[in-house]
Amino acid sequence: MREDLASLGPLAQAFEHFCHITDNFSAELFRCYDIAGLPRTNNDLEHCFGVARA
Repeated sequence: MREDLASLGPLAQAFEHFCHITDNFSAELFRCYDIAGLPRTNNDLEHCFGVARA
């Protein structure tokens, strides 16, 4: 999509902003795939906290 921003029309600026923010956080964004046992979603994480609390 970055190659053809003209086709996005008025959404091009929003897409560029999304890409910029995603690039800034990409190193930590998908840590769940690098660390075994780390919950992949907020629901999984909430479940882990709930089990530990009980």
